[in-house]
Amino acid sequence: MMLNMWLTFWVNVVLMIGVYGIETRNCRDVEESPRPCTPICEKNNCTIKAALLLPANTTFDASLALVQPVFELALQSEMVKDAFPPWLNFEWKAYDVMDCDAAYAVIRAIDAYNECADVFFGPVCDFALAAVGRITKFLGNTGTPIITTGGFTFDFVQPKQTCEDEFYMLVRTGQLAFKDVAYFIISLLRK
Repeated sequence: MMLNMWLTFWVNVVLMIGVYGIETRNCRDVEESPRPCTPICEKNNCTIKAALLLPANTTFDASLALVQPVFELALQSEMVKDAFPPWLNFEWKAYDVMDCDAAYAVIRAIDAYNECADVFFGPVCDFALAAVGRITKFLGNTGTPIITTGGFTFDFVQPKQTCEDEFYMLVRTGQLAFKDVAYFIISLLRK
């Protein structure tokens, strides 16, 4: 239930950015080289293509085997379907980031971008997320959004409003980071 609400909220964010054209910046300061991708919207038919960047290894809490069925169920949910206009379609493809290795995560993100992904979901592991998060602001004319439930270390909670910010295109869905949890435990112990 909670994942359905989470997915609905963030796909709406992506929709607003991609379809309604919220102003974004080109962080590369050069023109984008064209990709052989169709635009997100053609007439009254829009398709958002997402890439799910997670490890296939099931020893990780967020693995492809655990998250893919949740995505499928969420997209079949009436609540999620009702949240979108009927002319909006959502497609996604899974990419294995090989045990959360940063190098494989970057390779898979570039593969997904080359296969016309409009948004990335994951990775959740800090090293893989850091590597992908650093390059997403340079993918595409105005960057490619990356949405994750990970990113608990200090660098991921820093401001992300300008191209100069390290993880400019990263959206963390969680409110807490390790620093917040540590302050909570300290406050609890003081009481």
